Amino acid sequence: MQLISLPIRFIFMFVLSMHATTLAAEDWHTSIDEAVKVAKASNKPVLVKFTGSDWCPPCQEIDRLVFSKKEFTDEAAKNFVLCIIDSPKKDQAIAKKNAPLIEKHAIKGYPTVILLDPSGEEFSRFFPTAYENPDKMLSHLHLQLKRKSMF
Repeated sequence: MQLISLPIRFIFMFVLSMHATTLAAEDWHTSIDEAVKVAKASNKPVLVKFTGSDWCPPCQEIDRLVFSKKEFTDEAAKNFVLCIIDSPKKDQAIAKKNAPLIEKHAIKGYPTVILLDPSGEEFSRFFPTAYENPDKMLSHLHLQLKRKSMF
């Protein structure tokens, strides 16, 4: 039996983790306007994640722990339209395109999640790093939906 060398195992695991992140990212819209259109049609609220994907360590950590997990995206997509607004340093075209949204929604720190009703009105805002696993994040999201339905 031949053992796989450590560098090859590392590369293999890296490729697998990137593939898993890419698959999960496909569930996320990159336009709030588009996400709101889908929300209106499906009568679901929108979860908007504001992130600095390539420079923000807390953003990268919560993506790794929660947002990239299929168990999270599958369950969250039952109740929300998912949207990501990125402000990367390495892709200035995306950062420039998203800058007006970041200003419009008064994003002061990363990562930030805002929840919008199907008409695009904000009803909740929070820092997701407090919910470090899919179950905790999903519980918090369900609580936000419950609170919204009370008013």
